[in-house]
Amino acid sequence: MEIQYLQKLIEYPSGLDAYGNLSFENKPSTMEEILQLESTYNNGNLFPKVLRELLFLAGNSCYCLEYNMVDPDGNIAIQNFMQEFVRNYEKQSKISFRKVDHSPKIRTVS
Repeated sequence: MEIQYLQKLIEYPSGLDAYGNLSFENKPSTMEEILQLESTYNNGNLFPKVLRELLFLAGNSCYCLEYNMVDPDGNIAIQNFMQEFVRNYEKQSKISFRKVDHSPKIRTVS
């Protein structure tokens, strides 16, 4: 398959853990698996090209799309890292990010 949109995924087939070590790797899907998915979920029509590329390059596991991955020691989740990053950014730039709860009964700002 010719890759048109996801060249960076080819250039970086592995991801780094919290310590900078290569530890996450993409696992591709076969064309047969992609065709089966199209048949099952898209009435036999082709998926958009970029989705077909993603499935072809990393359909069984994509480190770019993994959320809440934990480092090898189990101490630092990516989500915690990002929260810390935002807090530090707030301090440095004096910009405040707030979470607004849009529940129908009570509206709060925390």
